Amino acid sequence: MKQAIKMWLPLATLAFFTIGTCYMLVHQSIRQAANDPQIQLVEDWAGQIVSGTDPNRLSLGAFIDPSLSLAPFGIVYDQDGNILASSVSAPSSMKQPGGVFDTVDSAPKNQAMYTWQPASGERYAAVMKRAVFQDKSYYVLAGRNLKVVEEREDRVTQLSAFGLGITLVAIAVAQNLQLVGHVVRRVRKKR
Repeated sequence: MKQAIKMWLPLATLAFFTIGTCYMLVHQSIRQAANDPQIQLVEDWAGQIVSGTDPNRLSLGAFIDPSLSLAPFGIVYDQDGNILASSVSAPSSMKQPGGVFDTVDSAPKNQAMYTWQPASGERYAAVMKRAVFQDKSYYVLAGRNLKVVEEREDRVTQLSAFGLGITLVAIAVAQNLQLVGHVVRRVRKKR
């Protein structure tokens, strides 16, 4: 039995790290792709503010309840964190937690990507960028509900766990067959 475990353990460890690495790569790819529409939107909206467009006149998309819709939404904050414009049905519930604006200010290109969970409990893929016009700072946020993305992540987790389980069983079976074959050959030699 100890021999079987000694033979199985290195292969099981290799399988664990291989499948774990694949899982992390796929998971990160799915999550990072969730930011793609928001990156484009904040770049466009911030560019419009820098060019002189009044934040209240930005076209931030359809007026939605982001907890019920998968469509991207936009919010423009002033330098004090007050909401100036929004495509969200209840913008007062979309205040940013302390430190977010400081993080954006210190981020490369004054842009930060993060997962945001306001008091409503929904989780959003959020991208925020600072835009400056006439010595006034504005913070432009684009977000969208992560419901479908998180369902995909859960499915990848389930498939990875299943794949790891099958791989570990297959390694054990192959090791046992190898041991059985070894015993059979020894018995045949003794005859």
